[in-house]
Amino acid sequence: MELTYINTDGETSYDRVVPICFKEHENEQYLLAITEDDRAAIFPVAHITCVSETETLTTFSLPEGFDAKRFAQRFFDAEKIM
Repeated sequence: MELTYINTDGETSYDRVVPICFKEHENEQYLLAITEDDRAAIFPVAHITCVSETETLTTFSLPEGFDAKRFAQRFFDAEKIM
């Protein structure tokens, strides 16, 4: 799917992603997803302005044994350090 969202600079951005799951952290909802270049990313749901289907010839893949829960926990722990 294609996401349109407001990035941290307040600008509109676009990413083609495959959703993994939604997670809640400190009363905020986040979408965990894999981007077109096989990066794991977390998008604040409140910043997503549009979701659309997209036809893509790109393949997306998660590493074998990818642990979405551990990824989210490490992301949110790292956020506390910043």
